Amino acid sequence: MGDAIEVGVGDVWSFTAAENITSGLVVWLSGDAKVGIATASGKNPIGVSLTPASAGKPCAVLMRGIVEIETTGVGNAVAGDRFTAGAGGKAMKDNTVSGKYELGFAIENITRNSKGKIYVTI
Repeated sequence: MGDAIEVGVGDVWSFTAAENITSGLVVWLSGDAKVGIATASGKNPIGVSLTPASAGKPCAVLMRGIVEIETTGVGNAVAGDRFTAGAGGKAMKDNTVSGKYELGFAIENITRNSKGKIYVTI
């Protein structure tokens, strides 16, 4: 159910998956202690799924720390660019995002639609 992802030291919490979730996706609180795939910036991201989980099962979520994640959107990112939730649960570059919609920022230059390391700052 998903590829292994690289993660640094960070804050990891367990939530119940509200749907089938693969590892390495941006997730949001879709209910009481439940996470779903964040597919748009209108859903407040809370972190990145570290483990695949079937609906109703535990899902480990990185809420603060460095993680390598698939990105989407327009243009390449440079270190310091901010990210939010994008299509399919991927991280999307958006330097206008702030507050509850911000996932974190790039710690390296990232080519559009590829994997890159971001610091999750939830």
